[in-house]
Amino acid sequence: MPLQGRLAAVAIEATNGWRWVWRELSARGFDVRLVDPAQAKALRGRIKRAKTDRLDARWLCVLLAKEMLPESWLPPAEIQTLRDQTRLRKALAEDRTRWAQRLHALLTHEGWSCQRSRLLTLEGRRWVAALSLSPAARGQVDRLLRLIEAVEGELRALETELRRFARADRRCLALETIYGVVGSARISVYPTGSSGGVVTIAA
Repeated sequence: MPLQGRLAAVAIEATNGWRWVWRELSARGFDVRLVDPAQAKALRGRIKRAKTDRLDARWLCVLLAKEMLPESWLPPAEIQTLRDQTRLRKALAEDRTRWAQRLHALLTHEGWSCQRSRLLTLEGRRWVAALSLSPAARGQVDRLLRLIEAVEGELRALETELRRFARADRRCLALETIYGVVGSARISVYPTGSSGGVVTIAA
């Protein structure tokens, strides 16, 4: 690469899409610094000119040269992967709740009120399947049930992977020895924020 050997470091903001840029530059031997966008903006203060990518890049160069760069914590590849998995788990759980809320609202409109949490149980599904509904309502209900079951299938598979990781990870095993941290042998692993590491909760 022509620029290699003439750059001391590269600064990139921790915004959407940063990971592959960091990965490719690091693989080519560059010292890549991940920058906290909010802190970089705060150091710049209020500006009168319009904000552009060129001006942002120039400001990062200034901060880098002055050794004032507000760097974000760059997690190891293992933690990045774990973050992706736990964030996906959270998104799937939220999707399941949203579909259950929609199903609950539909049943209420049809005169079949129930506890929303009941719809996420096997007994509740059987109750819904036995309801006397119009063909149109039955079609919508069955479709929502299929969506919930599909999301739950992916959720179960992902949680199995996370528990397998937790049972083999020394950090998670160490947390199990702390009184009050874990009340169950079944563990789900969640990465912390910018401080790094992982935290476990009972599954």
